[in-house]
Amino acid sequence: MWKYNKWEKDITHVKKSDYKPKSCKLFCPYASSCSHGKNMLVTCKPKSHIKLDGYCEEFVFIEEAVQDLRQYLRTAIEADDTSIHVIKAQTSIGKTYSYIKEMTNFTAALSSCCLNKYPEK
Repeated sequence: MWKYNKWEKDITHVKKSDYKPKSCKLFCPYASSCSHGKNMLVTCKPKSHIKLDGYCEEFVFIEEAVQDLRQYLRTAIEADDTSIHVIKAQTSIGKTYSYIKEMTNFTAALSSCCLNKYPEK
């Protein structure tokens, strides 16, 4: 809570002092070689998203994304290698739930396989 109080005090001080953003070229030794905005406020909060050359966002329905996540997870679990598999997925898509569900299914299948191969005496 103290952070918010500090920010409120800072903002109040800035408003009362009639602070105006200053151009970087007035105080920054790198202003002539830097590709930032005209002042620190513009630099810290750009008006548009940064776009990478050749990058194109692909949007899918949530159901399709969840299905893809589960399929990638199954593929990683069933892989015949000892590699580390990195699965990138959207925030709040249910990664933890899917991991637990798939591992539960995998453990149950592994247990039944072992019991069939090595029955109790």
